[in-house]
Amino acid sequence: MKILLSVTLSCIAAVVATAIVTAQSGIETARETIIKDTQTLAQVLGEASVGAITFDDAATVSASLNALKLSPRVQSAAIYSGGKPFAWYVQGVSEADGKNRIASQVPPVGMTEDKGRLTITEAIKSDGQTLAYISMVIDMAEVKAIVAQAFNRSLVVVVVLSLLALAAAYAVQKSIVGPINNIV
Repeated sequence: MKILLSVTLSCIAAVVATAIVTAQSGIETARETIIKDTQTLAQVLGEASVGAITFDDAATVSASLNALKLSPRVQSAAIYSGGKPFAWYVQGVSEADGKNRIASQVPPVGMTEDKGRLTITEAIKSDGQTLAYISMVIDMAEVKAIVAQAFNRSLVVVVVLSLLALAAAYAVQKSIVGPINNIV
């Protein structure tokens, strides 16, 4: 009985460990994908805006940034020229109100994460020279949803496989102990 119990518990521990590793891997992959997609989007928008920035055409850049309304994870985006906001988009807010909700100066280049929001800021270059900066704020709630989903799936797998392991251990125990009990 003790051997079957220890084997069953070992199998359950292995299933739990595998579920945790698999869920963590999926979460990291999703997070990395969101970051890479955002960086690519920032680069595309930045490259597409070079001409308009060069000719001081904020309306064209604003029109490009307003296309971000199609992405629910983008909370805001701004292009900074001369160290100040040149054009911006803020989710669910008019352009006039949006300026009050973005940073008044270029955020630090790179990535920062705070309170479930990821800010990515990159230089926009033309002929090797920095022309402007683009900064995007992304809602990372999608990753939280993926974490919850991964946890729920892992929990179901662990419970089902644990029950199967217990049922198999019980069946094996009965097949071993049954003939012995018949003899005694």
